[in-house]
Parts: sequence; structure tokens; C-alpha cells
Amino acid sequence: MCPDPMASAEPLLTKKTEFDVLCASPGSGAAHILEECGYRARNLVGISFSDGGTAGGFPAERSEWLAIDVGSISGDYFIAGSRGREAYVPCGRFPGKEPDGSAGRIGFQSIPSLDARLDVICEAIGRFYGKKTVAIDLRDPLWIMDGGGNVRYRGNPDEDRIESAGRCLLGFMERLGCFCVRTPSNIIAAETGAYVPEFRAYAESCLDAMVSGENARRRMFEMGIDLAARMDTLRGENYLQDQNAIRRSDRQWNACNKKDGVDRILEAVIARSKNAKSAEARGELERRAGIIWKDRKDGRADYRRAAEWMRRSAESDTPGAKSDLLDILWREGSDDSLLEMVALAREMSAKGSPKGMLVIGRAYRDGKGLPKSRENAVRWLAEASATMRQAEIELKALLEAGK
Repeated sequence: MCPDPMASAEPLLTKKTEFDVLCASPGSGAAHILEECGYRARNLVGISFSDGGTAGGFPAERSEWLAIDVGSISGDYFIAGSRGREAYVPCGRFPGKEPDGSAGRIGFQSIPSLDARLDVICEAIGRFYGKKTVAIDLRDPLWIMDGGGNVRYRGNPDEDRIESAGRCLLGFMERLGCFCVRTPSNIIAAETGAYVPEFRAYAESCLDAMVSGENARRRMFEMGIDLAARMDTLRGENYLQDQNAIRRSDRQWNACNKKDGVDRILEAVIARSKNAKSAEARGELERRAGIIWKDRKDGRADYRRAAEWMRRSAESDTPGAKSDLLDILWREGSDDSLLEMVALAREMSAKGSPKGMLVIGRAYRDGKGLPKSRENAVRWLAEASATMRQAEIELKALLEAGK
């Protein structure tokens, strides 16, 4: 799903864990999901085995984790046999000649035969990656949401592909005992083809739980149930009405002329926030009202009013609202605003927020809300830089300026 068009720019969160991705093409959906969730992904297109069952397709320098793109390999892999070797390769990528240039005898079998070879594949995966394996099963959605938030049933599932993917997934889970991130049968996608944002949030939570190892399987099971319930809710009338109001506000703001129309859009967003059916949607619309006051395209930004609306949104625990409020208070710059900013940043940093740490580091660096202190600025920016690229950039600039 495309990023929220009204979201303020956030520093990139870079997670250190890297995944190898067993897939059938460089455009793997599993690799895309991993990267969207902040992990590093490296595609492995095809794996091969000699007669003795020794894996010859995994790289010498392997990542810590392996992700298996179940839908990719169950739908697009063929088996090519040549001179005593078996290579599991994607369609159109099998070798036409032996390494010495001579013609190779290559026989092909369709993917159902992969089931019979899961034993040797899983034995090799277990040997090289151990328990650090996740099967990512991305299902074709049966439900589609248009730009107005209206959901319709698409239907026409590829039953053969679903059955093939199901067999492979079950085989990997039984033989490897691996983790599983999968889409529920009622998953919803946008007209652009991307899943709704709820799935990305679910996938990221699953991957984080898996990598941390803290009650991962139970947490992932519970999150899967919750995601399925969220998809049912998404089709509910009230939720769709709220989502339609949010998306309409986004479209109007994006199309807004720089010289006029801001007041009209702002009034409409505020009215929608008052008519929202859920506290969640109300908070999202209040956040958008704050962003419009902060980033008015007619040059009449009002940070005091922006802060008022963003505080309301933050009180509803709207994702991103507290981070946006820090930015607004920094720009407003009055003594009271800076005191509020520092207090909020300390509250967020105590909960591990890198954005809170970044703002405290900036406050010490510039003497805004806190006594100017290069030593304290370096300490806070260094702590934030462990997971935030922007903090890393600002820390480097500060250190170089002091040379």
C-alpha cells in the first residue's frame, strides 16, 4: 500500500536483521514485504542439489534468516535434471547448456512433484539455517477496496495455485517447524493490487516477534486471528464510512490549489472528524486537521492551532500523532511549547521511541527547551541512531562540526 499521503516525513527505521529469500523471481512479494517492514532482503532465485543431497544453491555468505516465498516457488518453479543433478529453478531461468558449453539433457516436471522433494529441500534448509526460517504465504485477495473505501468481492480464485501453495506450506511447516506469516482468506487489497495497511502492520509485528523470540508463536497466532477479524470489520458499513472520509480528505488535500481552497478543505476535515463513527477515525481526521494547519499551502501556517488538533489526535493514540506534535512544537518555538516538547520527548524516549531520543538530542544541540550541551546532544543522538537513519545523519554532522 502506498504511504499515507498526509503523513509527515519520518526518519527511516533500519533494522539490522537480514533475510535470504527463496523465491522464483527477483520481484518476490515476500522480499517486498520484508523490506516494507524495515528488514533487509536478498533474493535467492533457485536452489540445486547433487545426487548426494548436498545443497549447492545457498550462498557461501548466508544471512541469519531464510524466508520462503511459498506462493512464488509453488507456482513458478520447475525441476530440471541434468547429468546427475537436480536444480529447482524458476520458469524461463533453467540452463540450456552445461558449464562446459555442451548440450545438457534437461527434463522438466510440473510443480506438483515438488512435494516429493520437500524432504531433501527441507533437510538442506534446516542444516544451513536451523530454526531461523519463516514461510511467507501471500494469498491472492478475493476482496478489493476502491479509492473511496468501498469494498467489493472480486472472486475467481486460482484454486490450483491455492492448493499447490497449501501443500508446500504444510510441508515446510511439518518438516522445518518454521514460523509462518500468511494472509487470511478474507484479505482485502486496494485496486492497485497492494494489501490494505493492516496487513503490513500485522506482518511487521509477526517478524518483530519472530526475530525477538519472545513468545513468538503464540503472539503470531493471536495476531493472525486479530487480522482476520480486522478484515471482517473493514467490510463493515461504519468502518467503510470512516475510511471513505479519511481518503476523501487525503485526495482533496493533495489536489488543493496553493492559493485557495485550504479553508474549505479544513472545514470539511473538521466536520468529518466530528461525524466519525469510531474514535480511531476521529483521531486520524484530527491528525489531518493538525497537518493542514502546519503545512498550509497558502502560506498561512498556524502552529498553535496545529498543536491543538494534534494533541486531540495524540489523546486517541493515533499512530504518528505524538511524533507530529513534537515537530509542530519545535516549529512553534515558544517557551511553553518547548517545555511541552521536551516533556513529551522524554515520555516517548522512556518507552524506547527513537524519535523522542532524536528530539532530546536536537534540543541539547540547539539549546531549545534544554541547556545547550554538545556532550548530551551526542549521547542522545547516538542512542537514537541505533535504529534511526536521520539520527545517524545528524550525529555524524555534529561530530564532524566539532573536529
